[in-house]
Amino acid sequence: MAIGGSLNEIGDVNGCLAEARRTLQPGGRFVAMTLARAESSPGRALQAALGTGGITFWTAADLAAMLRAHNLPTRTQQQYGLVMFHAAQAE
Repeated sequence: MAIGGSLNEIGDVNGCLAEARRTLQPGGRFVAMTLARAESSPGRALQAALGTGGITFWTAADLAAMLRAHNLPTRTQQQYGLVMFHAAQAE
C-alpha cells in the first residue's frame, strides 16, 4: 500500500495508519512520503504557518514511533533534504 500524497496532509494520521494496518495482511508493505520537521529557524517558521492549515511535520523518529504503534515497524527510511520515505511491513 502506498500513500500517493504526503502523509503530512492527512488530518487523522492515526486513523489512516490504523486502517492501513487493518487492510494489510501480515508481511504486507506500507510506503509513505512525508516532509520532515525543519531544523532551521526560517524553516520552522514556515512550517508553523503551514500548520495552521492542518499540515503536520514529524521527525523520522516520531514517524517511526507512530508506525510502530500501529504494528507497522519501519523497515527502511531515507531522507533527502526535507523529504522522507518510510517503508514499513505489517506484523
